Amino acid sequence: MPTPCRFCWLLCVLGLFAPLPAAEIHVAPAGDDAAAGTSAAPLRTVAAAQRAARRGADKEPVTVLLHAGTHYLPATLVLTPEDSVRHFNGFAADAFSPQRAARWADPRGGFIHAMHAHEWGDYHYVITGKDARGAPTYEGGWQNNRRMGMHAKYRMVENVFEELDAPGEWFHDARSRTLYLYPPPQVDVAKATIEVVGLRHLVEFRGSATRPVRFVTLRGITVRHAARTFMDNREPLLRSDWTTYRGGAVLFDGAEDCALVDSVLDQLGGNAVFVNNYNRRVTIRGCHIVRAGANGVAFVGDPAAVRSPLFEYNQRQSLKDIDPAPGPKSDNYPADCVVEDCLINETGRVEKQTVPVQVSNNRAASTPPASRPTPCSSTPPPATTA
Repeated sequence: MPTPCRFCWLLCVLGLFAPLPAAEIHVAPAGDDAAAGTSAAPLRTVAAAQRAARRGADKEPVTVLLHAGTHYLPATLVLTPEDSVRHFNGFAADAFSPQRAARWADPRGGFIHAMHAHEWGDYHYVITGKDARGAPTYEGGWQNNRRMGMHAKYRMVENVFEELDAPGEWFHDARSRTLYLYPPPQVDVAKATIEVVGLRHLVEFRGSATRPVRFVTLRGITVRHAARTFMDNREPLLRSDWTTYRGGAVLFDGAEDCALVDSVLDQLGGNAVFVNNYNRRVTIRGCHIVRAGANGVAFVGDPAAVRSPLFEYNQRQSLKDIDPAPGPKSDNYPADCVVEDCLINETGRVEKQTVPVQVSNNRAASTPPASRPTPCSSTPPPATTA
């Protein structure tokens, strides 16, 4: 029987920490720009809300809510790069510098997240310790098919105890099986429910080309809270920057005429839906897929079914080496599949080389015009939040 995990609450002592800006800033025509910007004490002008949002944007996502009424603009509202979504919801060039790491007692089990040097996706690493100079040691970086190093500025760390310094963050000490939480001010920890994610896949359709899963439909369900998979994303895709992890909260692998319909897929750590290798006539219809760590829906076939495949951009082959035979080498790929009438938003919350619908090594996998998702993405939680 597993040993229960212990929970330690890090409580903010009044006066020791300045309050962080709220995630929501309220504005009302009868408000006051000297107010707190809460629902009960709204600001009066949009300009004041913009200033407040800029102050809080490096801490957490900020939403400005305009209350009913007429909001007059004494001057033009100008949105500048200061109003943009921040990389990783906050970053630091010195995120794991030797100087910063000097105050880390034992960073093993922490993670480094960084954008690609040219922002062509991202990289992820697990921290393995510190070297003789005190600099962090780490392994990973296989999540991109054009490995050109980390961005010098857009980088962050998580799950390092000494970086646990803001409400909503937590640190998991796997060796002592202890979870440390810095609770948000609105959370009553005595009444809160603590849910621990353990599974990367929640539902699998597991068959084969010769013995497929057939005529099974999941309808009207909510699929929520699957584990993150960013350290498992390492298989290169054909001739691209991309790599993939062949899995998702809902996995189709060897299915025919199966469907996921009128369902919600929410807060999933990796791919929400993954259609892997041989599948025929799989349908994703009428679903809301939101806050996925990676892709919304991914259709990925077997590269061995492709004739003369190339992976990295620098790979070359001569004309004499190209297989001229028509058609694929096998049927081990998705075909005649559909994503239809779905809303897919806020994908790529953890992994940045992702899209709402990904298609690789397929035949006639389609997203009909009426169901094209808006390619939205958003940032992950704060630096020490998993």
